[in-house]
Amino acid sequence: MNDDIDLNNSLVLDPNELSTMENRSLIGRTVVDVHTATDDELMVENWINSKHRPTVVVFDDGAKLYASTDMNGSAPGELFLALPEESTSGTKIWHKQAVIIVETA
Repeated sequence: MNDDIDLNNSLVLDPNELSTMENRSLIGRTVVDVHTATDDELMVENWINSKHRPTVVVFDDGAKLYASTDMNGSAPGELFLALPEESTSGTKIWHKQAVIIVETA
């Protein structure tokens, strides 16, 4: 494990325990909102001076998911959506695209 990672403020997930974690698991949760990070959300991460506003995914229990550039939360990052598609040979290929929120008036 990287010694530079601050584990005091991190939720470290063991892939073998994801389905058994109580109140912290995203399995079975419903997405209730997707938006660009607000000033308050940026302030929580000390990203208020960042030029980039990450996409925030909000779940029915109030949990929020957003990307960071690293495990220390140094700066906001970008979420990507990978969509599976069958190729003509039957091999699964993945198309990756950034998740971008377009603000409308």
